[in-house]
Amino acid sequence: MSNEAAFVTAALTSWNSNLKAIDSVFALLTDDALSSEIAPGKNRLIYLLGHLAAVHDRMLPLLGLGERAHPELDAPFLFAKDREAETPQAADLRKAWTEINTSLNAAMTALPAADWLGKHTAISDEDFVKEKPAIGKALPDLTVYSSDGKEFKTEDLRGHYITA
Repeated sequence: MSNEAAFVTAALTSWNSNLKAIDSVFALLTDDALSSEIAPGKNRLIYLLGHLAAVHDRMLPLLGLGERAHPELDAPFLFAKDREAETPQAADLRKAWTEINTSLNAAMTALPAADWLGKHTAISDEDFVKEKPAIGKALPDLTVYSSDGKEFKTEDLRGHYITA
């Protein structure tokens, strides 16, 4: 398997694993439960689902994979804070989430491995040439936190998804 194919396999596996986890959480919640706040005074679960759906919908044209299916999600979930705009019904939002991710996953799966390292539509040709990514290139030294709050450095991730 080429480095490019290994990269794509790892990226798609991670993407699909995370989507499956998100789907399983939202599938357990009733439409009424989606109106609950994630913590007192914080966003509601329906807002989080809508925000994720809107961002995923924007990925299609950003990555040159197709047109958006639900641009109407921007106003309530990207341009307004929770409760500042009217939100769609939970059933409609769940349907949009599924449609968006089905289209996005199909487009990403069909994308040839070599195209995964190409530029997206939000970067100019000139800037892409200057900063073209390379498999095996070291990640920037950043401190990030795991889901359980433990600190780790991105330099510790170097090489984990690289095959010889």
